[in-house]
Amino acid sequence: MLVRWKLSLLMVCVAGMPAIVRAQTIEDARLISARYVAAMNRKGYSFLTNDELDRRRAVVAADAATWLKKPLGEPERAAVLEGVDRCIDRLYTSSAGKVNYGNGFGSGGEEWMYLNDRDYFLTFRYHLWAALSRGEPTPEEAKRRAAQHAWMRDYLKSLPDRGIQEPVPREGMQPSDVRAWALAELEKDFADPLDPLFDPLPEDGFAKLQARFKQFSNGLASDMHDMEVAGLTSRFVDREDPSGRYGRVYAGKLPFQDTVIDLWGDGPSLYFESNAEYRGNHGTIGEHMAFDVVRCAEMRPAEARLSGEALEAWLAKQGRGELTLVGADLTAVRGAKLAVLPVKNWFEADQWTVEELRGAIHDAGTTQLSIKGLPPMNGVHRIDRSEGELFAVVENKEGRVAVACVHNFEFNTAMLWCRIRPVEKK
Repeated sequence: MLVRWKLSLLMVCVAGMPAIVRAQTIEDARLISARYVAAMNRKGYSFLTNDELDRRRAVVAADAATWLKKPLGEPERAAVLEGVDRCIDRLYTSSAGKVNYGNGFGSGGEEWMYLNDRDYFLTFRYHLWAALSRGEPTPEEAKRRAAQHAWMRDYLKSLPDRGIQEPVPREGMQPSDVRAWALAELEKDFADPLDPLFDPLPEDGFAKLQARFKQFSNGLASDMHDMEVAGLTSRFVDREDPSGRYGRVYAGKLPFQDTVIDLWGDGPSLYFESNAEYRGNHGTIGEHMAFDVVRCAEMRPAEARLSGEALEAWLAKQGRGELTLVGADLTAVRGAKLAVLPVKNWFEADQWTVEELRGAIHDAGTTQLSIKGLPPMNGVHRIDRSEGELFAVVENKEGRVAVACVHNFEFNTAMLWCRIRPVEKK
């Protein structure tokens, strides 16, 4: 039944094409979707089931059949398929089972892939659309592309030699090898139809990139990566939106219904509204501020040093906010309650249903939890998370339930990652 549905979906996407062209397009779409699944299977993530990958195979095949303007020639097909591999490796940077918390939460191996997976899949679809839907460049676009690519090459070639002080991007690489590596990677970007550097950057974005490099350099590898980041950020320019939920709004065209709410530079990847609550958000909490677990956002009163009853009064006017810090105690405010959740990671935390989380509050709910034993924010941390982190369940005055991972505490400030649970369907 599933195979028949997938075939029907593809036929609808290419129904208006002549028979031979239609057959070639369907085959191209099949090859692209199979390449995506093979790339994801190589990652081996435990959170991606065969059923989910089969669903995505159908989505990618339908996307490709819709966006292809014509069947791919052999060189184009090879470039697109290799681009699929590169795109997946660029987005999914941690291997299955990898754990690395040496810099605190945010570099947490497979767990980080798990929280960001939907964003990465949608970002992949965006890059695939850009590759398959573009037409032939105009003479002006081709000229601008060649000029920008030449400038980027020349920039990396002309950076002063730092010798042994050159930062290396890979373990075991010698500083003397970084320039050749960076230039080779840049050429791969230029030739990859799924890479943001394949097309010329918007003129404003390229001017900003040039201005940035005139100010300082962080080394060959870092500067090359900044070029890759600019390829995406220059197409999704942001502006402040103080009254909006996410604080910023992003311009940019998408091939599907969703909203970009942030960009993550390490990929680089887009963050989408549809994954915001599932992914959660990072934040800090101190004695004269609060944390809103529904929006996963910090709250800072204009009166900088509110605490106690004054902070409670301010939060009551805001109608939101659940946590603050009093000394070394994570403290519930505005009628919220919290309890320790006996888990070690987000995989385990997500095994708890909302009903079970409420049960933890019912059995051991309190208004304060000590976090004085958490590791400091600064310095080297153990990569296996054995220094300890505190997972807590929070239930607010309105009955919403969230889980927070409080992972560092220093200088009267704590760092946490918070995720709100969806409202239960009645």
